[in-house]
Amino acid sequence: MPPVAAVPVDLAVKVLKKYIAHFANDEFPQWKSEIWKKIANDPELEGKWSIGSVRTNVREDRRGILSEARRQCGITVNIISNKKSNVNENCDISKESHEDCDEDNLNEESDSENDDIHKHERFTVEISRDLWNEIHSLEPLVYKGRKYVGFKPKVWTNAVSNAFWKQHHLKCAFVFKRGRITQHGRSYATIIGRCRAKDCHNPVKGIIKDCPGEVGPVYIEMFCRDTRFVKHEDVKRPLNGTERLKVQAELLKTHASAWRKEKAKDNIDPGDTGSPFVYNLNTLHQAKKETNIKKLGIKTDDMRDMILAIRNMYVDPSYVNSILAIGDTPFYVFYATPTAIYFLNL
Repeated sequence: MPPVAAVPVDLAVKVLKKYIAHFANDEFPQWKSEIWKKIANDPELEGKWSIGSVRTNVREDRRGILSEARRQCGITVNIISNKKSNVNENCDISKESHEDCDEDNLNEESDSENDDIHKHERFTVEISRDLWNEIHSLEPLVYKGRKYVGFKPKVWTNAVSNAFWKQHHLKCAFVFKRGRITQHGRSYATIIGRCRAKDCHNPVKGIIKDCPGEVGPVYIEMFCRDTRFVKHEDVKRPLNGTERLKVQAELLKTHASAWRKEKAKDNIDPGDTGSPFVYNLNTLHQAKKETNIKKLGIKTDDMRDMILAIRNMYVDPSYVNSILAIGDTPFYVFYATPTAIYFLNL
């Protein structure tokens, strides 16, 4: 006989409906958001779920509790799923995605860390001088009260991984959690990372042995397993940092599907099964959506509480005679353009 759930579906749905404004679209609250704590402390749950349990059950829509709560409140959310991948490609606000967000780009550990990785294959990655100048920070970076010479946050991870892919075409989607420069250490610079694929996690270590000087290309010796000729999950790198801004600007001029086709021509060679940089459509749609939201001046609070945002629009002079009626349970909106209303009344 299967174990009895601590929180029945009906109860979970009932509680979620109280906070449904925070789940009215496909963007979940931040990992550290207070809403998770509020739900866990709801009197009706009686402490049966911890904060982590609430977050997991809601984000993963276990037993369909979130879908049912949305349905009962008249909310429809179109989510484009990617069943081939089990990672968050947007690398946005969740705690789980911190390893490629440049939060740990400086570290005081010794160069001996991960020395066993030298047993793997060696790949030489050439970085042009112009690209090196883009990723190498001339101004000291402050970390834990100390100043370091290092790599530019939100810039270097995409540049290094992109160069690695174009020159060697390993199937891994490498993310880097640390990159540091120690001018007087055993090596001039080291970077540490891994593949994002759940069944791979190929560790990678990059080394720049000597100071690269001021002219000519820079060479990074990358040590990792060779995955070019093995079966591998098609995982994409996170679309973050300056790369995200670049792609968002490009998406304003074209459709996401057309962007992918053009990107595939530049990144995928005969024999390749995919590329970490040919992002999936849901990632591109989300990036374009962010740009449109910014252009329209929509605030984050408006996105979290869709019903309240529409109520505010109802009384906003900018939308006068456009929204005819709204309701909460189930949620509905009757709207039309002033021209349509005029002809309706003829």
